[in-house]
Amino acid sequence: MGIGSLGFAEMAIIFVIALIVFGPRKLPELGRSLGTAMREFRRSLNQIQREIEDADPVRTVRDEVRNARDDTRSILAPTERDRPAASPSPQPGGEPSPPSVNAPGAASPPPAPSPPPEPSPPPAPDTESG
Repeated sequence: MGIGSLGFAEMAIIFVIALIVFGPRKLPELGRSLGTAMREFRRSLNQIQREIEDADPVRTVRDEVRNARDDTRSILAPTERDRPAASPSPQPGGEPSPPSVNAPGAASPPPAPSPPPEPSPPPAPDTESG
């Protein structure tokens, strides 16, 4: 048995001493007031603990950073998984290659312009009419 724990025998001795000192009429009143005092003490301790936790700026910032990190991960997780690991390599002309058609979130490239129609040859000169 530890120092702070009381067994049945110890509690009985304390009760008998209290009964002798305070008498049977005052003992219930004393018990009520002791219970009320303990309840108020616990309430004030809980209130102080909540105020300390609420006023802790490090905890507040840490929670905000965690929330932002989780939000960012939930937004980026599907797109990062589908992206290729390497950056697009430049084409021989020095221009970067167009984005992959299957890459999510990538804008599709505009359609290539169609070449202009070839002009029709001029009509052949009429040599029979004279």
